[in-house]
Amino acid sequence: MASSDPQAFQKIFTQYYEPLCNYALRMLKDRAWAEDTVQELFIEFWKKDALTQAENPEAFLLRALKFRCIDQLRKPHALTESLEEAQHLPAAALPEATSELEIQAWVDYFVAQLPPKTREIFLMSRTQGLTYQEIADQE
Repeated sequence: MASSDPQAFQKIFTQYYEPLCNYALRMLKDRAWAEDTVQELFIEFWKKDALTQAENPEAFLLRALKFRCIDQLRKPHALTESLEEAQHLPAAALPEATSELEIQAWVDYFVAQLPPKTREIFLMSRTQGLTYQEIADQE
């Protein structure tokens, strides 16, 4: 069974695919794994014809992806990798690292939603530490 409105599904896919991949990348820390997870999510929603019927597809996708990523991280191979990484962190930092990871994933998701020029300026100010005046002087 496939989606009853292929054009609507394509529009949703095009609009949210890359931001969702960025969100999943922050949680899974592997680009290919993140893309696979997002693609599997879209395939599942295509088969169920659930996505085009959702009132708020963005919220629907984000919530589903968050839980799918958590499920992915619970798999045995992911647990082994996570434990190896966690051994290098101080014990007190572990709870904060998880919440910071999730916050960063949300920030990346919403930054990806910005118009290209706005996104570029935002990233220049945050990653390079430039003031808005310095950014304007570069333009």
